[in-house]
Amino acid sequence: MAQETSAAFRIGSVMERSFAIFRRNFIAFSLIALVLIGPYILLKVLIATGDIGIDMRFTNFAILLLYLMLSSLATAAIVYGTFQDMRGQRAGIGDCLSLGLRLVFPVLGVAILASLAIGVGIIFLLVPGFFIMTMLWVALPAAVVERLRVTEAMNRSAALTKGNRWPVFGIIAILTLINIILSLFVSVPLLMTKEPTISAFIWNAGLTGLVDVPLTAFSSVVATVTYHDLRSAKEGIGIAEIARVFD
Repeated sequence: MAQETSAAFRIGSVMERSFAIFRRNFIAFSLIALVLIGPYILLKVLIATGDIGIDMRFTNFAILLLYLMLSSLATAAIVYGTFQDMRGQRAGIGDCLSLGLRLVFPVLGVAILASLAIGVGIIFLLVPGFFIMTMLWVALPAAVVERLRVTEAMNRSAALTKGNRWPVFGIIAILTLINIILSLFVSVPLLMTKEPTISAFIWNAGLTGLVDVPLTAFSSVVATVTYHDLRSAKEGIGIAEIARVFD
């Protein structure tokens, strides 16, 4: 990873402003995430009940694929809401959802292709997987804001993160740590149960799914603020010019 870092791009600044934006829009952004990843939560619960006949070899794949697609749409919707907040305006939930669904094809294309690239990198060697993840961290916001095609958005993300990939990786690491801590905290009762019942598995599946709602929303905000700060650092433009596309 390149170690050159722009003085205008800082992990602390990204995280501090992301927390502030998320706090101000907690209910709206969480509802957006809940609406869009709701089917994923339902699938987790249904699988835990054992009432649907899914081959267990494909269970995790089905859950991850569904979450990937739905969380990407949630990110697209929250990108719009985050930019509105950063320029002192408030976006309605309906407006955010409308934009996210309107960009369904490029957003899903970016999410799937980026995930395949990251997955291949992790399978062959862990470090390339994390490098690709860092390089493509702002591909979704780029696709939404700049209306780019799939490969264009990925190339744009690679260009924006170049020279700042260590701090971007640090941001990803912080989000990963938060995710792990919350997931373990929620799953502690199940892990401590010697003979867990079906009800315990169902409860755990539903609860972990619900925890994914604010995590998805917050990660979307962080990716958007990262994208904004990278553009500001590299191109010297502000929020008004970047967000003009939404007018």
